[in-house]
Order: sequence, then C-alpha cells, then structure tokens
Amino acid sequence: MSSNREIRPYRYPVLLFDRRGAVVDTLRWETADSAAVTYRVAGRDGYAPVLGPVSPVTAAMVDGRAVLDWSVPAGTTEGLMDILRVRHEGDSVYRLTLRYGAIPVPESVLDSLITPRLSIASMMGVSERELESALREAIELPEFRPPIRVVHPGIDGSLWLQPDTPPADVAEWILIGADGTPRGKVSLPARMQIHHSALPTVWAVDLDELDVPWLVRLRVE
Repeated sequence: MSSNREIRPYRYPVLLFDRRGAVVDTLRWETADSAAVTYRVAGRDGYAPVLGPVSPVTAAMVDGRAVLDWSVPAGTTEGLMDILRVRHEGDSVYRLTLRYGAIPVPESVLDSLITPRLSIASMMGVSERELESALREAIELPEFRPPIRVVHPGIDGSLWLQPDTPPADVAEWILIGADGTPRGKVSLPARMQIHHSALPTVWAVDLDELDVPWLVRLRVE
C-alpha cells in the first residue's frame, strides 16, 4: 500500500443571471486547485479524502488573483492568515494578515472520513480491513482545522471569507474591500451560499425546507 499527494486543477464557470433567475451569460471561467491524495491497495488506485481547504488557497479575481496562506506558529493556538492580492501583471494590490483562534483536529475526524468509504471495499476487490488500513496510511490530518470554509471573490474586487466554525443556523462572512480594508461581517443563513457579488448587490442560492434551491438577491448596506 502506498499514498501520494497531488494538486489537481479544475475549471468552473461563473454565470450571470437576470432578475428572474435565467442565465444571461457566462462571465468567466475560473480555475481552482484541488489537493488530492491517492492510495494504492490490491493493485488498484483510489482517492482518499482531504480535510480541506488546504493552504494556500488561490481565488481568481477579475484583474488577477488572491492567495490565502495560513499557519499556526509552534507552541501557540493563534493562527495567522496572510492574504495577498496581485494583478495579472504581477504587481500587488494589497497584503493583509488576519489573526484567528486555531481549532485542533480531534482524532475522531479520521474515523468520520474513513467509515463512509468502506462500503466500496467489495467493489475494489478488497476487505474493509484492507481498505481501512490503506486509507489510514494515506490520510494526513493537519494539527488544526483550516480557518476558512469558503472563499468567494466578488467581481468588484471584494473578497468574502466564510470562517470554518461549528455548524449553526447562521453563518458569518468576513467582507474585505477591493483595497484590502476589512469591511466587517455579514450574517447569512448557513444554508445560503454566495454565487455572484458586486457591492452592494449579492446573488446567493438559498435552500428551502425541501432542499429546493432559490436564487436570492441581497443588498449589503
């Protein structure tokens, strides 16, 4: 059994909707990097789960990119998240450092990542014990949880960060202006995800009690 970590880029479209929710145009295509961990058992390859996002995270902006890199200095539980926004030409727009309280990753997280995947053992022609052993060898849990769950770049140059906090009905988003100035926090229902923003307008997808998606237009004051 062996494991290997690799970065696999993937592309996805950013769509423009009209007021009635119909797709008007594709604004642009963005590229994101996905950290993948492969393992090999009984001569077959598989992908192991990763507790992500994995630092650094790159978000495509309209005129360049924003790179978020975080770490926790040894012997402390205060993390540092460095945000660097650069233009396509290479010149920097701003650099910002945010501090956060680092949350340790309990060992139980490893079991929660492995157990749901044991059901495919028979499909791979191995026993659950063999697959579990391969996954435990491949998965590398970080000491602390990632400080963010979602990064959304606005087309106006703003940056929205959703902290990785315990599940709740309401989620807070940290809003950073196009010049790197923290604008404050915005509270949204946890089930709502931002898909398009150009302050003061934000378009988000909200799920109702039947998990039916609705496109919602918001205004940030």
